Amino acid sequence: MKQTLYFRIAVAIICLIYFLLQHLHGRAEMADFRVYYDAATALKNGNTVYGLAFGVSSGFYKYSPLAALLFVPFTWLPYSIASGLFYMIISLTITWFCIEVLQLLKKDFPKEKLLLSAFVTTLFLADHIERELHLGNVNLLLLIACVFLNYFGKRNNHWASGGLYALILMFKPHFLILAPVLFLFGKLRTLASTLLFLAVAMMIPIIVCGAYKNIELHQMWWAAMKAHNIALYVSPNTLYGILHTAIPLELPGLMYILMGLIIAGILLLFVWRHSLHLNAELRFDFFFFLAIAAIPNLAHTDTEHFMWSWPLIAFLCQSYIHSKGNFLHFGLLLIAFIPYTLNSPDIVGKELSYIFDEGGLLGLANLILLTLSSTYLMNEKLNTCRIDSNR
Repeated sequence: MKQTLYFRIAVAIICLIYFLLQHLHGRAEMADFRVYYDAATALKNGNTVYGLAFGVSSGFYKYSPLAALLFVPFTWLPYSIASGLFYMIISLTITWFCIEVLQLLKKDFPKEKLLLSAFVTTLFLADHIERELHLGNVNLLLLIACVFLNYFGKRNNHWASGGLYALILMFKPHFLILAPVLFLFGKLRTLASTLLFLAVAMMIPIIVCGAYKNIELHQMWWAAMKAHNIALYVSPNTLYGILHTAIPLELPGLMYILMGLIIAGILLLFVWRHSLHLNAELRFDFFFFLAIAAIPNLAHTDTEHFMWSWPLIAFLCQSYIHSKGNFLHFGLLLIAFIPYTLNSPDIVGKELSYIFDEGGLLGLANLILLTLSSTYLMNEKLNTCRIDSNR
């Protein structure tokens, strides 16, 4: 389809222009890639990997030894070339994913509205895409790895799905949230193969650093993750942090966590109950990507992880465009759009951007998006029932 090709070309050109502008203005730091690059260099040379700030004061390496090992090939190149190559990889994945994401949850979407949906969805993600390019992070690559995990899991390719899941967990243990989804949908062999691949993944660095050093590195990885975490109820964009901000009474921290988990559980059961008559594949896809999108609302993470809502936002935009929605839904989308998309110091200024990030508004926006997409999922059920009754 020529229109989608032109759209991809336009996205690729924008990524290239942004790359050039960053270099012209001296902002091409790619701070997160610097951390991966320097940590991989340290691992290769037998130096300190954890507990040392790379590049910037907050640039501590928090991923597994295997993840650092995967970045070692980049260290064979000068940093300027390696960072440019990694920027190109991210740009290509964005260019590919901005269209492919539209096929994940709404495969029967009218082709004549595909371009509009791609534009609205990409616009919604603009700030997060810009941040991914600016920082040189792996969030989009992990999301795409989840897409292939989902693909192989549905086709009972348990070795491929288990290997991918293990690799994802080596970067972000937060994705353990997918384990209950895989269990509920009977993907037990995928979970079993994941355990096997996790064991292998933790032993692979022995090849580079030896057995004793490998154990020490994994202990330091665990310590690094613990050091990065804070009490959940004071993490502003989590459900617990939002409750802590909203409730005028000062309650014990555990109360906010329990209330948050109870609310999340009730809402999840409600959506589950009202999705029982959907196609089994659509249900699995939706709860799979719902779980990923909910990670930054349920665990303390960085704000750039909210880009993991991309598949649900695509589904939401497509559903709204297809059904033309209603005024209430549009109003809620607009409310979510402001802190989710305009959350950039270059657009709203540093003070307002700080309020979006640290005042819980970004987390609240994500909760609105999750709720709206669940609402449209239930409408999909109603539409399916109507079609079946007409037959």
